[in-house]
Formats: sequence, structure tokens, C-alpha cells
Amino acid sequence: MSEIRKRFIEGRKPGEITYNQDGTRQRTALFGTIFQNHYIDDGYIRNYLAQLTDPAKRAAWLEGDWEAVDTGAMFGPVWSQHLLLDPFQIPASWKVDRCFDFGQSTPFCCLWVAESNGESVRVGNREFCPPKGSLVVIGEDYGTEIDPKTGKQARPDAGLFLSARQIGARLKKKEEKLLTGVLSAHKKVAPGPADNQIYNGSKVDQGNAPTVAKDLKAEGMDFVNSDKSPGSRVTSSQLMFGRLHATKIQDPTNPHIYFFPAAKYLIKTLPFLQRDDDQLDAVAKGPDDHAWDALAYRLTWKRPHTSISHGIMS
Repeated sequence: MSEIRKRFIEGRKPGEITYNQDGTRQRTALFGTIFQNHYIDDGYIRNYLAQLTDPAKRAAWLEGDWEAVDTGAMFGPVWSQHLLLDPFQIPASWKVDRCFDFGQSTPFCCLWVAESNGESVRVGNREFCPPKGSLVVIGEDYGTEIDPKTGKQARPDAGLFLSARQIGARLKKKEEKLLTGVLSAHKKVAPGPADNQIYNGSKVDQGNAPTVAKDLKAEGMDFVNSDKSPGSRVTSSQLMFGRLHATKIQDPTNPHIYFFPAAKYLIKTLPFLQRDDDQLDAVAKGPDDHAWDALAYRLTWKRPHTSISHGIMS
């Protein structure tokens, strides 16, 4: 279903024509439902309805609702409209950090995350007061090639083949933009967890060998170790499930999770992540799951006992 959505629905406008490479017309985007097709009789539709037990397919194929989430996916049952927020200024009293999943031939992903302290803020014309410890993913850099014509990913699960120094410089530029935008009340962003492979080679040549972590830090982007211990994949999946559930029912006693629209690939991929066949309580590994990996490191991270006041760690 996700492939159908990607090919025919995402980014399309009613009446938009898709052309072949030779300039001939391939297809036109016409949005409607099966009930508007006068060449299909009611009996066929009734029989078709009876065969569709998947609520997401029923909503998409019959009602034209392609925002419906696959409830059979890992987080499908707890995905909700409450998760997306209009951007707002992150208070100086909230903690802010970054998390990172490295990739060169496959996409890298860096997420910038704010953690609430229980104080309320204004989001548009309403007061927003998530429980203490709630997370808001405010920024994302997903290292993949974008097709300039469509604005979409050029090739699935393909990276940019950048060096670690190039990635670090790119992330630093992105972070500086955030610090003049939604993080303008903060002086800096605290280092958060990253895929531990960035430290590979750290024990070679008495610790003098180059590593991805050293190259990233040379560009001003430092990170700390993530939890890759046995069972961590189950733990991160269940922590995410719990946060999504708390957000969906607006539970005032447990921490929530929210996303700014800038977290484009995270929002796009999370609802369709599948359960691991061998570990049903964990997210299955798959293509373009790098935004989830970065977030998973953040979910299982045990933050040091420090405080951030006006963006400065103390």
C-alpha cells in the first residue's frame, strides 16, 4: 500500500500530469473514490467491501483517505492526529539535544529533540503543556538525494556518500539555523546519543587513529554512546509505543512525543514500521529506517544528571 501511495498520491495535485521521459503523457492525478465510478455496479462494491478487513486499505481504496495508518504496523494502533505540532519557540528552560544514525552509502539521520519540563508554552492560539519529560522532535537532517523535479527521495535507502567531515559541516549548518529559529532562546545544543559505530577504530594506534566521531567533533558536532545492549531494540520500541499511546489519549501522567513538520522522514516512515518476525515487540530492520534508529537511541538514552539553563549545561 505504501508503494501505491508513493507512486500515485504523495505530492500530487488534482489534475497534475506525469510525463514519460520522451515527453508523452503517462497519467493524470484525479482524486475520487470507487463510488464515483459509474461503470462499477453496487454489487461489485459490496463484495469488495466485504473482502477488505484491513481498516487502512478500506479507508484508502474505498474512501480515498490515504492518511489512514496501517494498524497492523508496529505503531499503527497508537498513531494519532495529536502528534504533529506547528513550530514554536522552545523555552530556554527546556532541554535540547541531538541524536544521530550514521550512514554513507545509506542515509544518515540527525534529529534535534527538545524535552519539556512541565511548563506550558503557546502553540498558535492555544496553551500547550505536555507532561514533564515529553519529547518534541523539532529538526531533522536526512542524508539522501532529493529529486529536484519532484522534491522526493531520488532512490530508496540511498545515501549521499559524504565523508564524516562533510556530514559534520552539514549538520552544524543545520543546527546553527535552528539556533536562530525555534531554538533562539538557547545558546547551544547538548550532545546526545549516536550509533556506536562512529567510534570504530578508537582503540587503534593507541587511540590516535581517525574515527567518524572525531571527524564529526572537528566540525563541532559531538555525540555520546548509545545503548546497543541486548534487548535495547525491544526497549526502544516499547518506550515509543508507550509515548505514542500517552499522546493519543492525552494522558496527563506519562510523557508524550510530538513532531514538528521539519521531521519529514521520521513522520513519513514511523507509521509504517513493521514488527520483527523474530522479536514481535521490536521494530523490524528495513530500508529507510534510519530516522527511527536515531530516535530509538534517544529513547533509551540515560541523560546525565545535568541541567540546562538558557541553553548552557551546568
